[in-house]
Amino acid sequence: MARAGGSRVMTVVLKGDVQKDASALREACGGGAHMAFDMVGQARDPKSTLAALHSLRRGGRLVLMGSMTIDLPVPYTTVMLNSWEILGQFMYPARAYRHLLDLLRSGLLDISPIRPRVYPLAALPEAMEAAADAGNLECIVMQP
Repeated sequence: MARAGGSRVMTVVLKGDVQKDASALREACGGGAHMAFDMVGQARDPKSTLAALHSLRRGGRLVLMGSMTIDLPVPYTTVMLNSWEILGQFMYPARAYRHLLDLLRSGLLDISPIRPRVYPLAALPEAMEAAADAGNLECIVMQP
């Protein structure tokens, strides 16, 4: 993602210490994030989500999408004192594709790093195997 995003993307390796990770995220954001988007799948530990929350500037927003196998211990007083917003979103709203198309049309979203791999419908088993092994910027496409 860092290669694809160029100078607009900063990487931070989280170590599992919420306060140190939040500090590293704030530093990467130049003083704190206006918004953090945390997309997790079956997370068994809330530390990365809490680091994202604590990386926010005053008035910041944390958007959660995905799933956790445990509860998220939200520090109520800290959230209130910092005027943070926490929004949960299950999957994508129906109108999301329009916003995505607007980003593409405006040139703000460059999808050229995504490598589509096209398979004929007759090669469905091979395509399924390719999808299971696909990298982050690969997309498996079936062509009738």
